[in-house]
Amino acid sequence: MRYLFGGYELNTETQELSQAGRLIPLTPKAYAVLAHLIANRDRLVSKDELLEEIWPGTYVDDSAVKRNIMAVRRALGSGSNANEHIKTQRARGYRFATSVQVLEAAAEPISDTEPSAPAVPPAPEPIAMPLPPPPVAPEAAERKLITALYCTVGHAAGPGGALDLDSLHHRMQTVYTCAYEEAQRYGGTVQYITGEGGFILFGAPLALEDHARRAVLTAWALQRRLQGQGTGLALHMALHTGLVVVSQRQAQPYDMGTVVGEVTTLVANMARQAPRDGSLASATTVDLLQDEVRTVSLPPMAIAGATHEIAVYQIVEVAPQQVAETHLPTPFVGREVELAMLHARWQQVQGGQGQVVGIVGEPGIGKSRLLREFRTALAASGVDVVQHQCDGRSYGAATPYLPILDLLRTTWAISDTDHGEAMAAKIEAGLLEAGLEAEVLGPYFQSLLGAETSSEALTGLSPDVLRARIFDALHQYVLHGHGSRPCVVEVENAHWIDATSEAYFTALIDRMAGAPVLLLITFRPGYRPVWLDKSYVTQIAMPSLGATDSRKIVSAILGQQSAESSTGQRLLAKAEGNPFFLEELARSVAEQGQAAPMRTIPNTVHAVLAERIDRLAPAAKQLLQTAAVVGPEVPLGLLKAVVDVSEDDLDSHLSQLQAGEFLHATHLLPEPVYAFKHALTHEVAYANLLQSQRRQLHIRIVEALENTGESDRQPDMAEVLAHHALSGERWEKACHYFTRAGTHAMARSAYREAVTAYEQALQGMAQLSENQSWREQAVDLRLLLHAALLRAGDPVRSRAILGEAQAMAEALDDAYRLGWTASYLSTHHLMAGDTEGALAYGQRAQALADVCEDETLQVDVRLHLGQAYHARGEYAAAMAELAPNIDFVHRVLSQNPSELPTIRGLHALPWMILCMAETGDFVQGERYIEEALGIAAIGERPYEQVVVYGSTGWLRLRRGDVAAATPWLERAMACCQSAGIAQMLPIATSFLGAAYLQSGRGTEAIALLEDAVERAAAMRVMAYHALSLVCLGQAYRLDGRLPEAKAQAERAIHLAQAQQDGGHEAWAYHLLGETLAQPTTVGIEAAEAAFQQALRRAEARGMRPLQAHCHLGLGMLYHHTHGHEQASRARTALDAAAALYRSLDMPVWLTRAEAI
Repeated sequence: MRYLFGGYELNTETQELSQAGRLIPLTPKAYAVLAHLIANRDRLVSKDELLEEIWPGTYVDDSAVKRNIMAVRRALGSGSNANEHIKTQRARGYRFATSVQVLEAAAEPISDTEPSAPAVPPAPEPIAMPLPPPPVAPEAAERKLITALYCTVGHAAGPGGALDLDSLHHRMQTVYTCAYEEAQRYGGTVQYITGEGGFILFGAPLALEDHARRAVLTAWALQRRLQGQGTGLALHMALHTGLVVVSQRQAQPYDMGTVVGEVTTLVANMARQAPRDGSLASATTVDLLQDEVRTVSLPPMAIAGATHEIAVYQIVEVAPQQVAETHLPTPFVGREVELAMLHARWQQVQGGQGQVVGIVGEPGIGKSRLLREFRTALAASGVDVVQHQCDGRSYGAATPYLPILDLLRTTWAISDTDHGEAMAAKIEAGLLEAGLEAEVLGPYFQSLLGAETSSEALTGLSPDVLRARIFDALHQYVLHGHGSRPCVVEVENAHWIDATSEAYFTALIDRMAGAPVLLLITFRPGYRPVWLDKSYVTQIAMPSLGATDSRKIVSAILGQQSAESSTGQRLLAKAEGNPFFLEELARSVAEQGQAAPMRTIPNTVHAVLAERIDRLAPAAKQLLQTAAVVGPEVPLGLLKAVVDVSEDDLDSHLSQLQAGEFLHATHLLPEPVYAFKHALTHEVAYANLLQSQRRQLHIRIVEALENTGESDRQPDMAEVLAHHALSGERWEKACHYFTRAGTHAMARSAYREAVTAYEQALQGMAQLSENQSWREQAVDLRLLLHAALLRAGDPVRSRAILGEAQAMAEALDDAYRLGWTASYLSTHHLMAGDTEGALAYGQRAQALADVCEDETLQVDVRLHLGQAYHARGEYAAAMAELAPNIDFVHRVLSQNPSELPTIRGLHALPWMILCMAETGDFVQGERYIEEALGIAAIGERPYEQVVVYGSTGWLRLRRGDVAAATPWLERAMACCQSAGIAQMLPIATSFLGAAYLQSGRGTEAIALLEDAVERAAAMRVMAYHALSLVCLGQAYRLDGRLPEAKAQAERAIHLAQAQQDGGHEAWAYHLLGETLAQPTTVGIEAAEAAFQQALRRAEARGMRPLQAHCHLGLGMLYHHTHGHEQASRARTALDAAAALYRSLDMPVWLTRAEAI
């Protein structure tokens, strides 16, 4: 019989479905369902009728009917067209609704409708060719992590040599049927099959967390099945895991279209090199399978399409029931309360009270580990206990009793090869061992396990009655087997179990209140058991681990030091206390090395999260992915502006996402804001979108934010807008917003963030067309980036960027930008210790500023010239440059105080204070300190605060007031460290070390000063390095380490001379004089000469405090030398020192001079 309908043909003789000559594979059960519906197309066919006709004498639940109806609909097309052929009448059954023509042998078609008899034969109608499927829109595609199984088929030749077409067709039909049935069993999708072989994909169109396991089980089952049938077919199979892009038909969200990616190419080429009846797997797939398979490593394989040889393994054994651990277990931490609760319930069970514990937690939270630790504790206790373990499988929801069957087969050692009498014997032995009547219960267990039985007890039983009898038999075994011994039954992954098993466990719980049974059931959030309200049921919610326990897990894999590193801290933040995520991320870091950036989510973690996301309703999933593009935190107002759904639907979808623990509300005012519960969920949801999809969403977000005016009201929004503009490839906007974000970061002293923002702005600029405005903006942006790099402590890169800006400004012949470049180059030469170059660039910048008549540039240049003169010890010249800037600050503040945060020239005050610290203008210096501290207290400007606090402390230290100096120097260093102002840290550390030295804290001082010297050398910051050497030498001198003190003094003298730093050269000579003047040295000539060198340089530069110190040093030197002449010289020097100390108001030093 041949049935023709809607372009399809169903042939009952060959049992084939075809369309326009193209064979459409169907499993035998799906074919039988379709044939029965067509044969009874004139009436409604109930589910019970289908169960009786298609599965006679076998108990299956309703899901089998639904599953095969869906398979038929998929075979007959996609979208609404598929449903047109088979109509569903809820709670009643199905009806085949399409008009059918019937052909018997060579007879004419018999139509379902009354044929008309035309007087003239009609002209032949044109052949209606099937239309190709519509192209897939970009938004209907998605990235998927899959495992692909490719099978190629080898054929044994027939008696006459090559197989004839009919034989080849018959054999390939066998392969098609087996492949479809096994793929359907394990949740795979047969993508296409040719005469050579075909693809089966796992993880598409719906993500699967155990896609690799399903794939290898399918390959193993397919291989054994075909070998057992004696078909003469040889399979060559391969498995490979990776990312692909999967398109979906818009009319049917989960109807897969094309699959694009190198995974399919590579796995097909691998299969062609596979041995006969062998299965190969790539290293990527084997890593996911862990010890669920036994493999043999093969030599790396050169595969067409791959850029390098691929590590390949041959699968020699699959053991899905016996899973060993690949890695040593990590510490069991943070679950003491939960484990104690299980032991408490166990105590009640031993007293004869049945207990149920439901353990709920997200994937990877440690539910299985908790059961294992409890199991281990019971074994160690020596208690005689019966234990049963089973679990739901992600691919087992359509197989009735699957976890119970696994439990019985494992307990009674029933293998796949046991049939008939062998299986019956094992069942009987198991029941007798449990103390049960095998003769009464055996037939029901035989029926359950699929063994043939001729027992009269089963004759005439309806499926419902047979199910009830099987339930009773199972109750007997679980509740009363093994006498009074207590029993523990573990059911893992209840969210995956089939409906029949779920019904059984629900019935079991109703009966177990007085039985010594502890039933432990694990499940994930979203699963709602009906038995939770029982008084003997306890629910344990597994929380995330705390930071301390999380660190212990990471330390066990990476080591304590690595766990505390920056990589370890990022890992802890990503995993958010999920033990599985912690372990997988840590192992990924261990494999890739600490230096590798932790950007890729391990495939194991990706698969778990992707499946959770794919189990959402399509609309909720789309909303989650849109939220992922918005960011880790999702303001409701912005989400509304981006998505195109009604408020009611949006609220409904958000409720689903919160119920599923994907999102949670962080706060409700001033508007609701949602956040991803896990950062990794956010990353996977975002990663699964195509680049084109992300780009469009990012653009919509930019437009939404701009339309609300948020970009202007909130400075922080610049960074958000910049990120979305860059991701949306709106380059001009990206450049604009990243520049704003960098400027905002600089204002907050977030220099590293500023560097990143300016660099990304440059990336955006690189995508734009060059013109005059572009070139000018390119110079300005580099000037901003150079400043950020300099403050972030990267002078080398800062100098390189400044060189680019200089070259571009010269090409533009732009005096204004050349002036700024020269001014900044002055600073670079100063930091490198080249005071002459600093002065030269400063003077060039000053000339250009005068040409431009730009006051802001003039202020900046004067500051840099003042700093250069200060570094050369030319303090009068420095103060002359700085004074106009102080007047400028006074004028601007008097006119508009609100401009304080943006005023250039504020640094003139602290640098003026530093000059006065050397010249001894302490009274005026204190006035400037009061003014500078008042300005520094306004707002949060760490860079300004560092120089103000540092200059304040230094002036007071030079005056001798250590108690007043030290707190300010401590604040300066602390501010430097907290704000990350690396370039200022060496000098700030030196200042504080000098203060500690004068306070008598020599050990701390030496540590600080040595760190300052080493840090400056490492950073190549040579400005004021001679001063740091002098301070360190002074510390060594007071510690009695005179050779080291002398060496530091000489180093400082040579460095200061090379840098033309006369001021610190004078201080270095003073240190040398003090070192040589120690009683352990011989003669006074060298010390005297050193003091005289220092004195001459101090007098030439107006360094009055140092002059006084030189006189004091000479006086003490002469005082300790015997002779009338020396005593007279001592008194003269000491009087000179005292007079200077008195005039400078340096009481501490005056007391010391007068005491000699």
